[in-house]
Amino acid sequence: MSRVPAGSTVLVCPGIYAEQVVISKPLTLAGTSNGSSAQAVIAVPSGGLSATSSLLGTLSPQVLVEATSGPVNITNITVDGTAFVANSCATILAGVYYDLNSSGTLFDLMLMKMHTDCKRVYEIATAGSTTGIPDFALPTIRLTAEFA
Repeated sequence: MSRVPAGSTVLVCPGIYAEQVVISKPLTLAGTSNGSSAQAVIAVPSGGLSATSSLLGTLSPQVLVEATSGPVNITNITVDGTAFVANSCATILAGVYYDLNSSGTLFDLMLMKMHTDCKRVYEIATAGSTTGIPDFALPTIRLTAEFA
């Protein structure tokens, strides 16, 4: 993401991308598909996820939207937390985390297997609140949301 200008649209082809995505400028991250092909999937990398501090506690977000000067829109992407391993029960898995002063829209985002042994999971979290959208029972959620 560091090589694209602010305001760009980054098209992500179908496939599995094992990485922690950090977005620090306004842009659109859009998964593409070709007919019935699979979605673009962001998976936990083999080395794990870096943690960040938040009002919610210590988070390990798969997609981290840092303070940006404009909206970060994410569409048609799947976030898969299957391989997440927490260092301790103090670490919370977050599928997507919008840091303080960040905004944007999530459209047709699928969150899969967002769970830990400690049951500390926020699929979508924002720094502007002290609660995320916790899910301890459902393995998959598809949603559209807007954060301001």
